Amino acid sequence: MIPEFIWAVSRLNSWSRSQGARDNFHSPTAAIYFLKREAIEWAHENLACLHSTVIAGVVCRACGGTGNYVDSYGYDWQHCRACSSRGRRSLLFVQTAIGGGPIWHTPWMKFYVRRGGSPHWQLARWVEGWNVNEPGIEMEPWEVARDLNLVETTFTKRPGWYSTDWGTFNNFHYSLYLGDAKKVCEFCGSREKLSACRVFRRPLSWTAYACIVCSKTRAKLFDEFTIPRELVDNPHIQKFVERRTYEDALTARPTYA
Repeated sequence: MIPEFIWAVSRLNSWSRSQGARDNFHSPTAAIYFLKREAIEWAHENLACLHSTVIAGVVCRACGGTGNYVDSYGYDWQHCRACSSRGRRSLLFVQTAIGGGPIWHTPWMKFYVRRGGSPHWQLARWVEGWNVNEPGIEMEPWEVARDLNLVETTFTKRPGWYSTDWGTFNNFHYSLYLGDAKKVCEFCGSREKLSACRVFRRPLSWTAYACIVCSKTRAKLFDEFTIPRELVDNPHIQKFVERRTYEDALTARPTYA
């Protein structure tokens, strides 16, 4: 029998490719992919799994399929090095088929399981019935929260902070986007000349509204928005907030002397 947390990972994995996930700034997508690797490791040890290397053909992102590369200055080069001017590329993935359960795909260079390694790339076959970046399923925020609650309490290993040119990041310090609050100014109730404001109160984010007058007269506008009760009035989201707030406090951003 396939455990429910495997199906939850599968739903989240699909949702991460949806428009709703793309609209979710500071999205949990990177955390979901980490949890997916943990689920693959667990399934490899406890379920019947078949890992095989597959090839997917995609349009070259560098040239958009034209074979001509246009650089950041707008200069049109007659050759695309990424695809050798073919306009398409062949990408390697590892397909994990869980007996009686879902089928997942992981980039070949990012796949690894203990006592299993990666399937040999020379034995790759063209994949059927799947392609890269297929549209994912849409989910309501409470459904995403429900599945994250289940999967994150099942797999408790977490990656550390890492440094980039833009600062330090942790894939699990994400925000779950709840959607739009009521389309009225939160401060005066006006419905005229509203500005949409994306507000962050980790681990949540939402879109609030303020009129032009209130926007100009409040020095700390974003600090004064309150979490809309109608967006968090769900037990799954309330549990998510409680759990993630506690975990975020335990893994606060490191400070360097």
